[in-house]
Amino acid sequence: MRMQSGSVSNEIASGAISDVDAEIHYKWNFVVNIIEGIVYFFGLNISSFSTILPAYADKFTDSNFIISLIPAVMTLGFSLPQILSSGYTRGLKRKKRFVIIFGIPQRVSWLILAIATFFLAKGNPQLMLVLFFLCYATYTLSTGIIIPAWAEFIATIIPQKKRGRFSGYRNFFSSGLGVLAAM
Repeated sequence: MRMQSGSVSNEIASGAISDVDAEIHYKWNFVVNIIEGIVYFFGLNISSFSTILPAYADKFTDSNFIISLIPAVMTLGFSLPQILSSGYTRGLKRKKRFVIIFGIPQRVSWLILAIATFFLAKGNPQLMLVLFFLCYATYTLSTGIIIPAWAEFIATIIPQKKRGRFSGYRNFFSSGLGVLAAM
């Protein structure tokens, strides 16, 4: 979201400005958040919890039980924190700050996993498996914590009559990129 002196965008993010005022930065917010969604969902597509991550974990263990924990970690991590964080985030004046702060561990966990894979995968598979689950749990928990605040944030920066178009474009382009990623 574009930040300007006078910080109109901060007022939009806090919910203090109406849909009419959100139009001021609509094009910028629309494009930036579509790009963010495309990149985010591209990452989800190349790290699918139902196909890619089990194949990845299979390199470090023969235990089907341990591998079957991946979807459970995803489901619990995405769902449970929303119940706990929604009441807190509803009262936040600045949702953008909250989303960014909890977005850092969400993204950094994948970076740590990539670096660890490069250095540890062949030499220490048990440590790599533990690190994988720690990083994946960090990612899913951070995502679960963020979702209510992110949804409210988007609701304040994208005017109500344009949210369907926003979601449609975001889903269309990210799904298209996901198909390309699968090739």
